[in-house]
Amino acid sequence: MRKMLALVLIISAGGFCADTQPPPKEISEYKIDSAGTFTASKPDISISNLESLLKPLRKTQLEKEAEGWMEILQNNVQQISAAEISDAPPEEISKLHEQRTDIIDRLLRVLEELEQKGGDIEEYKKYISAVSKANVDVSDVNGTSKCLLTG
Repeated sequence: MRKMLALVLIISAGGFCADTQPPPKEISEYKIDSAGTFTASKPDISISNLESLLKPLRKTQLEKEAEGWMEILQNNVQQISAAEISDAPPEEISKLHEQRTDIIDRLLRVLEELEQKGGDIEEYKKYISAVSKANVDVSDVNGTSKCLLTG
């Protein structure tokens, strides 16, 4: 009985052959919860890591993931609008536009995977198209040139 208990303790503690090395830091930071979402706290995830994490997800999980990215995109677009209304420096607005591009790139990867697994992505694509159009005030020569050079 003692030998059996000792064996159980060793196995539950990691065993003889268990790999005690933690996974690479970047990967270990991305935990997929039971709903299938993991990006809300990591919108700067690399595209290759995102694609790897999306592979095992089912359609319903990918739909939730797409909604998470849509919220991130919507928040970014709201920040852009607020910056434009408050006449923020062009550099700040440009940075927000770059962030929007990065967010859309990742959202499109989620949508590609969702579509492959039978999901309907039309509404998402329409929203992306609507918020991707640049609003350029051509009467503002400095702002227009900066937008064209950075956008």
